[in-house]
Amino acid sequence: MSVWANLEVIEDSRFTGLVTHTFQIPSREITLTNDSATKTLQFRFSGGGTFASLGPTETVTMLMWVKQITLKAESQLGYRLWIKG
Repeated sequence: MSVWANLEVIEDSRFTGLVTHTFQIPSREITLTNDSATKTLQFRFSGGGTFASLGPTETVTMLMWVKQITLKAESQLGYRLWIKG
């Protein structure tokens, strides 16, 4: 069982192009879900580096200490983001 002092949730979000989320608290665990059934969601952390890809309907959970994530989509795409700190 995990106990988190802080939780930030972004759900029912849709975008095209680039969107950057800066967290109020440094994250310890990030869960990112691609809600599209056909499109790929790309992401990277803290404004630098190469984008990683998340396929249609995939979810990834990462344990890392970051304050920012940038998402990229070629066309309208839905996603969910949970930040736990």
